[in-house]
Amino acid sequence: MPDTLLATGWLEVAHFNIYTPNGITSTLYKHNDRLIDYAIVSASIFPLIRFLIPIWGTPWRPHISLLLAVIDKPMSLFADVLLHPKPLPMDEALKVYSTLTDAEVSLTWTRSLRAAKRKLNKAKRRTGIAILGRPSEALLSDPKFSGEYKAESIRVGEGLAEATLSSELFVLSLAGVPDKEQHMFTGRSQYLKILSKPVRGKNAVGPKFADTATDVTVEAVNCIQAWADGNISDNPQFRGAVLSAFHLAHSCAQYA
Repeated sequence: MPDTLLATGWLEVAHFNIYTPNGITSTLYKHNDRLIDYAIVSASIFPLIRFLIPIWGTPWRPHISLLLAVIDKPMSLFADVLLHPKPLPMDEALKVYSTLTDAEVSLTWTRSLRAAKRKLNKAKRRTGIAILGRPSEALLSDPKFSGEYKAESIRVGEGLAEATLSSELFVLSLAGVPDKEQHMFTGRSQYLKILSKPVRGKNAVGPKFADTATDVTVEAVNCIQAWADGNISDNPQFRGAVLSAFHLAHSCAQYA
């Protein structure tokens, strides 16, 4: 029961909210006060929920089926995401490193250092600081970071940015990573790169289950849901009935 769960304090600690179905006091056909089916939703996505309504006549007795709807365009909601560089291919680089002479290692390092300096000098011409990316406006306007302290912080940061980028390019060069792909592996000790991305992933649920039958079910439900959204989006009860009927047919087929 929702009240019992709320009383434990677990939802508050885990930052979850309860969403109960609209218009009913029980989710069992033969009882009037047994609200034992409901949704537990993370507080971070709770605003996405449009409604949770009962779907009558589905084959899940004694339980009443529920339909949970989210906003029409979840892709329109964005959140800030911190980008991380890919792990450096150290194993491949070490294999090549072990076969090189000291002169070849020195030449590779010199080229990597020069490439790093070119990239950082280009950034300095654009922003005034030899660190890749741009500092946040909050950092630039913070009075705690000003004057000599700010100048010294930039000087130290520029040195760390050069040393780190040179090392990254050195490893990538040894591993044979093409120049056009190296940006995916660099970025450590540079300014943080934050992108605004949709909170909902672009990919639909796919074959991610060990059971092949489950894979088929998931893919089929995706297809049916896509068809339902395009053809009967104004009738959520019918859409829920379609999906429930399919699940029932699939379950029966497994025991035929």
